[in-house]
Amino acid sequence: MSTRFNKSLLVLSVLMAGVAGAQAQGLRNDNFYVGGNLGHSHWKDPINGVSGDASGLDGKLYGGYQLNPNFAVEVGTMALGRIDNGSGTAKAYGGFIDGVGTLPIGQSFSLLGRAGLAETRFKTNNGSSTSPAIKVGAGIQYDLSKTMALRGEWERYHQTSAFGSNANADQYSVGLKVGF
Repeated sequence: MSTRFNKSLLVLSVLMAGVAGAQAQGLRNDNFYVGGNLGHSHWKDPINGVSGDASGLDGKLYGGYQLNPNFAVEVGTMALGRIDNGSGTAKAYGGFIDGVGTLPIGQSFSLLGRAGLAETRFKTNNGSSTSPAIKVGAGIQYDLSKTMALRGEWERYHQTSAFGSNANADQYSVGLKVGF
């Protein structure tokens, strides 16, 4: 399953690069941005027999390219927290690629919608597993300036084969996006 995910990720990356390359005048430096969010994850399903809420802060770091005013591609890394329920521990982290839609709703506010793919690595006291995931999310963005914005987001990671079962995690986060 992981090989299939890697091939899908490669095909999606090539397609996105082709779309970006088709933009008039090529890639523009002022369309690139980076960002980071801090938040909290909630696991809806047990991870290899370990269940409960994640503790502490988790989050993501990402880089993106704004293809047009309403669509961007982001690639990043995420940490989905650590569960320690007394009978076991589990933590999850990995990488992702998302398409991000932006809908302006005012002078400085925009709604965000995202869909993408992730590869998540799980570690528990009973072993480790890697799983591809389908990822969706929604949020709101407030533009502080032309190159800086605050984001509040919800993201759902639907793991397709973590330890032989499906595992869903919701991540709630706030962060800063900076263009250059």
